[in-house]
Amino acid sequence: MKRRLATFLLLTSVLTVLLLSALPVSADTEETFYATASDGYFFASSGVYLTAHNQADADYVMGVGNELYLGQTNVASFFVYRTGLFFNTSMIPSTAIITEVTLRFKIYDALLVTDFDITVVNGDSLDDPLIASDFGELLSQTASFGTYSTAGLGSNDWVTIP
Repeated sequence: MKRRLATFLLLTSVLTVLLLSALPVSADTEETFYATASDGYFFASSGVYLTAHNQADADYVMGVGNELYLGQTNVASFFVYRTGLFFNTSMIPSTAIITEVTLRFKIYDALLVTDFDITVVNGDSLDDPLIASDFGELLSQTASFGTYSTAGLGSNDWVTIP
């Protein structure tokens, strides 16, 4: 039986943004945004991996809670898990220049047989809270805003994606 699954418990999920203040203000600032109660995960399943991976709608959506899943499994069928995180960044002025962003979270349990890359994509098109069709929306996002290999990760490790 081949299993590929990383189970994340987001004890602390933090988005840190370094802002270069617009002139005439001279001070740079760093702001921290915490994930919201709307965070969630979803999965799609099928007897064929690519069918599950490319599915437009999730079979299951879980919205509230601290436990989020990311990865894939193959136990009788293929299950593909995706996670959506929401950060309220509305306090950032429209004139601010963002010079750096970092996503940080803690892995609760890593059940890794085969390593994979975690890829951060733009989630502007996601509904808040998540709905089934958001599963395919994440797949359609092709621009990467950071990646992190799960190689060598274990339970209780912190992940920082610049």
